Amino acid sequence: YDLDNPSCQSSQVIGIGTNDGPSVTDIITTPATCGQANGTVAIYPNTYQYTWLFDGSTCSCRTDLEAGTYIVQVVDPATPNCPNFITVTIDEISNLEATAQVNNQPTAGNTDGSVTITVENGSGDYTFNWGSFETTDATVTNLAAGQYTVIITDNDSGCHTTVEVELTSGSSSGATISVNDVSVNCYGESNATADYTVTYDAGFVQPATVNIIDANGAIQTDGALAAGHYCIVVLDGNGDEAAQSCFDVTQPEALNATANYTPDTDEIPGGLFVTVSGGTEPYTFDWADLDGDDNPQNR
Repeated sequence: YDLDNPSCQSSQVIGIGTNDGPSVTDIITTPATCGQANGTVAIYPNTYQYTWLFDGSTCSCRTDLEAGTYIVQVVDPATPNCPNFITVTIDEISNLEATAQVNNQPTAGNTDGSVTITVENGSGDYTFNWGSFETTDATVTNLAAGQYTVIITDNDSGCHTTVEVELTSGSSSGATISVNDVSVNCYGESNATADYTVTYDAGFVQPATVNIIDANGAIQTDGALAAGHYCIVVLDGNGDEAAQSCFDVTQPEALNATANYTPDTDEIPGGLFVTVSGGTEPYTFDWADLDGDDNPQNR
């Protein structure tokens, strides 16, 4: 787990092969149509024994795979006690194409923006996911300023695509916002605090109201921000928008760990070796069968 953030932990079930296990010479794949199990693969040489761990199939050639990553055990009949494991990745094809037309930009401080999304190469029956809500209507109104990522799903085929939409609003004079991007502590958490300062011009009407608005126009609580796009909005004492400046909350990559076993040889002792990615270094390792919670990385 992550030393700076012990709550960021990752575990993984692994298959341990052997150094002298069989090696495949080629993996030939074709992608699957989105939502369908028609991806193909051919693994060579076909003289080995192959077992697909997700369904137990023993074929070296398949034509029934959905998009995804699969683990396959490889055994040479001549050395059945020395298996190896490989991964096979099937990509996905989607012919959907989407464009966004901004009909109206929102006015300052209001939720009156309007966008129409046009989709081609699909069935005509779509669901539009705007993050905080879903709709089957191609035109959406009552949108606030912000950046939106819209996921479009074809309800007949299951295919999907995305389109980016950015709405901006006019802002009044009277204040200046300086803001920096920030990050959450761990992947998937909601604990970021905005880093900004507001400078008020002479004659600014107090009291000021400062809100943090998410990409959907909703007011968020500072210190509980998840990864995403936000804007600082300053309103003067009359309720008029005086300034707006946007920033991003980022997050570290998800913490992942893989372990590999190397058997002993006459010259070099073997061991278990752990490779870690994501999170924030330094890391702490806690082997379940060892005392304490600060164990060596490899053993």
